Amino acid sequence: MSKSRLLISITANVGLLIVAGAVGAWAFPLRAPAQTAAPSRPAGKEISPHVITAIQPVKEVPIVYPPLAQAAGIAGKVRLRVAINTDGSVEDLVVLSGHPVLVKPSLESVAKWRYSASKEERVTIVTIVFAHPQNAAVPLSRPAAEKLPSRPLPSLKPVSTVPPVYPPAAKVAGIEGRVTMRVDVDKDGKVTNIRVLSGPPELVKAALDAVRQWRYAPTDKPAITDVTVDFTL
Repeated sequence: MSKSRLLISITANVGLLIVAGAVGAWAFPLRAPAQTAAPSRPAGKEISPHVITAIQPVKEVPIVYPPLAQAAGIAGKVRLRVAINTDGSVEDLVVLSGHPVLVKPSLESVAKWRYSASKEERVTIVTIVFAHPQNAAVPLSRPAAEKLPSRPLPSLKPVSTVPPVYPPAAKVAGIEGRVTMRVDVDKDGKVTNIRVLSGPPELVKAALDAVRQWRYAPTDKPAITDVTVDFTL
């Protein structure tokens, strides 16, 4: 084949390739897959836990209700014992009660709170209530108390009593109330067992410590009686 014919053949083939490419691009355009944005969920109203405290902070960092806890329907109270320095900063935090999932955000926020300066260190109880609006009508779960009998138990009069000591933290927080207990007494008049029927958790231990030391008059057989201890500021 002569050189001229070879050049004509190559030129024709290149032209055919260019035309074929153009037709292919028109028939099958190169397109990147469409980027479909995930539909955004409507932002719901932020749920702010309710805070109850005896000493009001001057600077309060909002407590965040964990979204996972909300989705799981976890609600309840977190109670913290807060020790306050003279300069108003939080010195120490002690968890008294609360669900672990709710305790963490409570500690993280309250640790950053600031109170007014004072000449002496102070202690207060902070209660944080996490309640979803949908569950607002549902009471927070509490340990089931023992059912009281239909007839009152015979009242036993102690011959020796020890007054309860009002817990300082409960005083500072303004907590008062009544603790009711069911007390087992042996024949010698000694308290052998106590079951708490009701009462604020902050006052229960003080009531138990006192009633354990009570003494009753000796009897022919063991007895059971209900004891009520009132804490009033």
